[in-house]
Amino acid sequence: MKRLAILWVLILPFQLLAAVSNINGVVIDGVSKKPIAGAFVFINQSQQYALSDGAGQFSINDSTAPEIELVVSKKGFETLVYRLTTNKPPATIKFEMLASVFPKVSAGDSLRKKYEEIFLQRFIGMSINTRETIIGNKEALHYSFNDTTGMLMVTSDEMLQIINDGLGYLIYYDLSDFLYSVSSGATSFNGYCFFKNLSTRNEAVKIKWNERRQLAYAGSLLHFNRSIINNSLRQNGFKLHKINRISENDKGYKAALKASNILRNGSEMVGGKNVEFIEVVDTDTIPLNKVVSRNDNGEVFLNSSESIIVDYEKQTRTILGLLINEEPLPVSTFSLMNFGDQKVRICKSGLYFAKSDLFVQGFMKEKMADLLPADYQKK
Repeated sequence: MKRLAILWVLILPFQLLAAVSNINGVVIDGVSKKPIAGAFVFINQSQQYALSDGAGQFSINDSTAPEIELVVSKKGFETLVYRLTTNKPPATIKFEMLASVFPKVSAGDSLRKKYEEIFLQRFIGMSINTRETIIGNKEALHYSFNDTTGMLMVTSDEMLQIINDGLGYLIYYDLSDFLYSVSSGATSFNGYCFFKNLSTRNEAVKIKWNERRQLAYAGSLLHFNRSIINNSLRQNGFKLHKINRISENDKGYKAALKASNILRNGSEMVGGKNVEFIEVVDTDTIPLNKVVSRNDNGEVFLNSSESIIVDYEKQTRTILGLLINEEPLPVSTFSLMNFGDQKVRICKSGLYFAKSDLFVQGFMKEKMADLLPADYQKK
């Protein structure tokens, strides 16, 4: 579980506040008020982090991004998240951590392997980097299945350590939640992370890492968001489409069944009768101003009253054919975006806030085998 941090800010004169170059703070136990040592303090999806010392103190080099999420994670405590939306951070941030009160329920050994396979496929993902991406502390994962809802839930009692030798990163990932529906296959997970570069003297490995990172970036959610910021969505190969639902009672239904742009089929009750339908990707593109808005302060927002499809036409990614003769297989270029009630604000780095109001499936879904830090820049 996550909760917003309780913060005490030491106020300094404006001139001094503007000169702050580091993010400094202290982590203490919210009950005993004693300092907490060994807590990870990091800027979400970055390569900037620190460990609190024996006095609970930490210092992180200030991010060049004016909008960040500062996260504090420690085994046995609830994770704290503090959002900084200014490039003038408080001089001192005080985090009070509370012990985690939510019990971890694990499946028995007979089911753990089955649940682990489901989790890894959807959390790590299926890409050229999959076989080179492992979780070093899988024992921290806990699985539980709700027979009533048919939902698999996965939690972790400490930060996951994910070694991605395909991209050359060690990722520390604080898993907030993971839910998988057995009936529909729908998957959602959220969390906070930071990155450390793996090291090597092998020049061939360095070249591989650079090439794989470029491949992972192309068509990613990070790439998509930056393209929106820079007004270069179409130039970078992204197209937006609406989704059309065609009922079996509609003219053209039989012809549409043969189309190649079908997303899904299903049925619904209409007037007491079960009516079948299909959903297809509209061939026309959606104008950018229908889903993107900017305010007078230059902030950029993404929102739509309907689900949209993002098609990345320049994609060159493949996945390993794990079951089909080890041959690379093409990847679908479609991503499905569903929106909540609030507009999603996109930062210049390519990160976005109001994550609960944007649900992404498909090509752009961020999974560990292809996840990049927000400060990634193509070389």
